[in-house]
Amino acid sequence: MCYLLSHVVAWDDVNCRLSLLRSLRDTHWDVKLITLHPLIGELSAGKGRYSEEYASLLLDAYDKTSAEEIRDSSLPYWNTLLSLIKLWVSGALDCVVNHEKHSWLFVEFDANLLIAVRQAGRIFPNLDLAQKVNLCALLIESATSSEVNEA
Repeated sequence: MCYLLSHVVAWDDVNCRLSLLRSLRDTHWDVKLITLHPLIGELSAGKGRYSEEYASLLLDAYDKTSAEEIRDSSLPYWNTLLSLIKLWVSGALDCVVNHEKHSWLFVEFDANLLIAVRQAGRIFPNLDLAQKVNLCALLIESATSSEVNEA
């Protein structure tokens, strides 16, 4: 797996990266997050324009196998995830996504917020209490600030 992940990182061609990431979609190991973090960092820095699928496949590395790394405050993974969620919700992350409004329980949400919530939900059970509170506060703040900006 390390061999394939290193090729994902080394290749400049996003289509080749996508092919390998798709083949590794159901593979879970903490090394996945560690190895893919440079590419995830590119996303959080807002470098480039990526498909929602590409971003989602990269963020799939944030799973229960990487919980220990995410909880370790001396490592960059938690802060990178928070930065990505902020960018995604604000719309500053240049992903090719469907920007239509979605209705759920009679409340309209921007597609970016739904994507951020979906990604956060994948890792949420594996976070410590402080991180759960931080993540919930960020999502609530993001949701309310997007509503204020639309008014």
